[in-house]
Amino acid sequence: MYLLNKLQKSKSQVLLVSWTVATILLLNLVILATPKTQTKKIHNQTVSTKTQKAKSKQALPRLQQQIATLLKQPEFTAAGVSIRIIAQASGKVIFEKDSEKLLKPASNMKIYTTAVALETLGAEYRIRTSVYTQAKPDSQGNIKGNLILYGRGDPTLASIYVEEAKPFDLLAKQLLDAGVRNIKGDLVADESYFRGSPLGQGWEWLDIQWPFGAEISALTACDNKFDIEIKPGVKVGEACQISTTPNVGEVSIINRLETIEAKTTREIGLNRGLADNSLLAWGKLPLDDTGFSAKIAFHQPAKLAATLFQQALKRVGIVVTGKIVLVDASLRSPIPPTEPEKNKLIELAVVESPPLSELIRVVNKFSQNLYAELLLRTIGRVKGQIQKDSDEAGVEIVKDFLRQAKIDPTSLAIYDGSGLSRRDLINVLSTTELLRYMSKSPNFETFRSSLPVAGVDGTLRRRMSNTASQEKVQAKTGTLSNTSSLSGYVTSAVGDTFIFSIMIDNFTPEFRQALTVQDKICEHLANFTEKIDPSIPNN
Repeated sequence: MYLLNKLQKSKSQVLLVSWTVATILLLNLVILATPKTQTKKIHNQTVSTKTQKAKSKQALPRLQQQIATLLKQPEFTAAGVSIRIIAQASGKVIFEKDSEKLLKPASNMKIYTTAVALETLGAEYRIRTSVYTQAKPDSQGNIKGNLILYGRGDPTLASIYVEEAKPFDLLAKQLLDAGVRNIKGDLVADESYFRGSPLGQGWEWLDIQWPFGAEISALTACDNKFDIEIKPGVKVGEACQISTTPNVGEVSIINRLETIEAKTTREIGLNRGLADNSLLAWGKLPLDDTGFSAKIAFHQPAKLAATLFQQALKRVGIVVTGKIVLVDASLRSPIPPTEPEKNKLIELAVVESPPLSELIRVVNKFSQNLYAELLLRTIGRVKGQIQKDSDEAGVEIVKDFLRQAKIDPTSLAIYDGSGLSRRDLINVLSTTELLRYMSKSPNFETFRSSLPVAGVDGTLRRRMSNTASQEKVQAKTGTLSNTSSLSGYVTSAVGDTFIFSIMIDNFTPEFRQALTVQDKICEHLANFTEKIDPSIPNN
């Protein structure tokens, strides 16, 4: 028994020694093998990195050649064409042609206006419109004195871009709740918050009868326009039927439109006076015509706002015994104009605009000129020198902001906020650098989401549909006679962001050709399948 136990013990010891030796040998094998495996992995990574760099080196010249080929078409020889494309992450220049050449930006000017408004005023900034009196109503609800409707440049008052916008009814209801029943004085339409001309510098006189050239006022309503609808008369030879909306009794129609035989050609001409709301309508409309409609800019929009407010007051039973009186900055004293509350007036009612984040969406997605011009003047009034004309003060703030963003504005010519001015001159260098600056801002998502999306909405809803660019391009369009611009952001096939600006000026062939080239360039960027290596030098 003892011997068996001893043998078993001896056997166990041998087994234990054998297991220990085996374990040590196995560990040595693992240790010896490990460096070889790591070396192989590192070697594979190095090969992979070299391959990616090689692919990137090949892909980039190919992309550049594709863009260059598009621009070499004979139609563009005589035109002014500038383009700059950079990688958003590194700022590396992908493609560049005449990037410092000054060209008319058209509505690409709105990129500057909205970016600066967002950065200086903030996404939550709202614009107030107030109703003031010199005293509270007496026990019978009488206001002895004038009722002042004071505007600060809110573009959304009764605007088509704001759902269920009934600001004048809201103001009237507040007055009613405050006990007001009768105004023993005038209704003052006060647009003195802004100084300067109601029209932009460098606008053409043909612009100003249409909504895109509407007058700029601190007191705005219905986008400072009215709608006209024309229908044929009951029988041939009769005058055509003409109606306007809103019906405020301020528009006079000179009707020289005649109803003609059915199945003939329509001929219509419209002309609004330069300094009145007298509209001459002439031409012919077939008897079977379904009708014609147009939008016409309203002269003296502050009066339009006051008239709509007066109608709202009447609907709630508030009577104004006096007349409508217009007051602008030139009639205010002292100069610069002061806020009414500083003159000890009482604010009885107020409405506010939607936040600035929503206003810039209207500006950029729909290329809304009036909104842009009002924002430029708001920047000037709030952040600039109020003794200056508000547009001039706004331009100074824009240029100051560019300097802070390390963008030299010295050579740029900025005269308005919308780009309607033919005196505006911008280059693609400053535009792409501003877009890159905004891409690093806390406000970037707000800014980027304000831009039209290719094939989806705004002024790009009918462009680049069913291509690689659809939903991947967010950019601002710009259009004037013989001028087309497109600037913004595009996401590549591998998720990288390119920043681009394409400006085509003095282009006289078929305009669609300019748009096609812009769209093709965006498509090449959206289809790009390689990561950009910032270490690869520019050609």
